[in-house]
Amino acid sequence: MLNPLGSPWLGVALDTANPLAIPQGWQLSVRVLGHRTLSVQIKDFLVQRAWHGMGLTVEGRPAGKGQLNIPWLVDSFAALRVEPSTIVESWTPEQQTLQETVTLEEAWARQSVEYLRRFILD
Repeated sequence: MLNPLGSPWLGVALDTANPLAIPQGWQLSVRVLGHRTLSVQIKDFLVQRAWHGMGLTVEGRPAGKGQLNIPWLVDSFAALRVEPSTIVESWTPEQQTLQETVTLEEAWARQSVEYLRRFILD
């Protein structure tokens, strides 16, 4: 859909978790849109059975602690010779207090950046 516009200035902000809402998966999104990606939002997640065994839950995780295959993601962009900017985004679960939530989000941000430094350099 972007190709007919013919502009190298037009691209995609690819969110790794948005495709979970439709039955295509984030890897297909990268395959189809990777060559036009200007920004990638790395949002790690865990999909698992609900406690009662019916349905699924989706929960955020720090980068590298969920089911997002970050090495594959980085390798895919490298193979396309695309270097999108990277945004770390968390789905931090709400805690008992706002301060506890903020503290957890800060910890996840540090963990995520530390993990991503293995793959993404300045």
